[in-house]
Amino acid sequence: MERYHWQKIEKILDKALTFDTLAEQELYIREACKDNQSLFLEIRLLIRSIHDAERIHYLEEEE
Repeated sequence: MERYHWQKIEKILDKALTFDTLAEQELYIREACKDNQSLFLEIRLLIRSIHDAERIHYLEEEE
């Protein structure tokens, strides 16, 4: 079950990252997760963490 869960997360996350904006990514994630709210929240947290890490790295390069 655990392996299947992470494969599902990875598949949705990989596709979500092909969209340009956080709003588009979250819309796709919501549609892909259907009624599974915990899966949606888990993937949304990962997406936001990726965006935060990229933003922090970008800001560090500007200094």
